[in-house]
Amino acid sequence: MQPVLALHLEETLIGNQVSSPTSVKGVLFRKINGSVEVLLLRNDRNEWELPGGRAEAYETPEACLSREIREETGLVVEVDSCIHNGVLTILPPHTPSATDVLISAYGCYLKNPADTNAGIALSDEHKAAAWIRVDDLAGLSDVPEIYKAAVLSWKRKIDQQPQGIESSHNQPRRGDRW
Repeated sequence: MQPVLALHLEETLIGNQVSSPTSVKGVLFRKINGSVEVLLLRNDRNEWELPGGRAEAYETPEACLSREIREETGLVVEVDSCIHNGVLTILPPHTPSATDVLISAYGCYLKNPADTNAGIALSDEHKAAAWIRVDDLAGLSDVPEIYKAAVLSWKRKIDQQPQGIESSHNQPRRGDRW
């Protein structure tokens, strides 16, 4: 694996030199009363987005994501594999001109699943945090399509795991702990 996020995205997303900003995002689920929910954060564009951000110099995507989720929410996660890559276009007035941001989304697990009930320690970077039912995402116009696709990719991957199989992090991939 490449040690720099830009190099990872360069190889897996476009195959050329990266000239757009890059952001690594995490898909984090919890299961409440049989419903799967995903953690989303309200940004300054008044959209729901996945937690995450930009890598520091020589920071791996996994290290970046672990750090960003802890900074933005107070949650401690283990990062699984890359589940979705794509481009998010940010339009004026949020940028001077249309800006493409390369997005690389990873599936994540809480190190302590009980944390989902303790609340989110929201940073100043976001206006709100919410656990939103995955089944409700399709009808939400304020969630960019790239994030919806990443959530569905992670859900499909988890759903393909046999019931009760433990991850390498000793956390069940299905059941009441996500």
